[in-house]
Amino acid sequence: MKLNAWGSSVIRKELVTWKAAGRFLLAFFTMLGFVSAILTVLGWFGIDAGKQLPFSIHPGSAVSILAGVALAYAARSSWPMWRCSATLHRRECTVSVELNDVFATRDAVVIPVTSTLDVDCDKVIGPDSVLGAFVARYYQRWQDLESQIGDALASRTDLSSSTQSCWGAPEYPLGTCLKVDAKGRTFFLLVASKRNESGQAEVLPNELWEALAGFFEFLKVRGNYMGGLRMPVFGKGYGRLKLTTEDVVRETIALFVSACSDKRLLSSLTVVIFPKNNREHPVDMRRIHAYLTDQCELPVWSSG
Repeated sequence: MKLNAWGSSVIRKELVTWKAAGRFLLAFFTMLGFVSAILTVLGWFGIDAGKQLPFSIHPGSAVSILAGVALAYAARSSWPMWRCSATLHRRECTVSVELNDVFATRDAVVIPVTSTLDVDCDKVIGPDSVLGAFVARYYQRWQDLESQIGDALASRTDLSSSTQSCWGAPEYPLGTCLKVDAKGRTFFLLVASKRNESGQAEVLPNELWEALAGFFEFLKVRGNYMGGLRMPVFGKGYGRLKLTTEDVVRETIALFVSACSDKRLLSSLTVVIFPKNNREHPVDMRRIHAYLTDQCELPVWSSG
């Protein structure tokens, strides 16, 4: 996948941090020490590594080559990761985590909404939220999305028994999902939080896991979609979730892998971390990569 402006910005900013410099220096001196240790051990056995070569080499050139190898290793190992991925065992599905814009590709996107399905961008929805960005990019008026939601609800007889919120508006269960199309793209509106008495969105960890599990079940039963899917990290903005971004990413991956135990749900799932949020609270992409690889290699016992 091509790195867009968001990813390039992340790398530029991370390269100038002290943490990145520390990783580079550690890798550089580690490689120098490793090569020096090998040469020392060979010397103990009376082996002159320089004389074993089929050609002569000047000592100064040898030092330059050694430094070049160490520099190359340090640059490779300390270069900041902006994306990691793994293939889900026996499901022909790629699972990825990346620092990027959730709308960067033509894949379908999951848009988090509250239990009252509010989309009023004049009074309720913040412009810097995923929903606010979605409306701004794909609709001339938020009322157009509201109309689509009404049509989608009318076709869902299983949602007619929704309760009433303290605001008097219909309230739908966590995990409720509505599929809409805009400008030739597919989007899934997922109820991933509730509105409290003050009108603010909020969600607890167990409620978010319930919402995600409900969404994956929706894909199984009535999603009618098998392409690529992009999903933001839920609950870390207006949802005010008291977990780290890495916690949410790990649980999202685990829930998806579990949901795929009996059938293939998608061709790919990408969990997207907003770059600005990552700069404020950076995640360890290498640790996420290790976890992702372990999860995707778990055996799938069902033959579905």
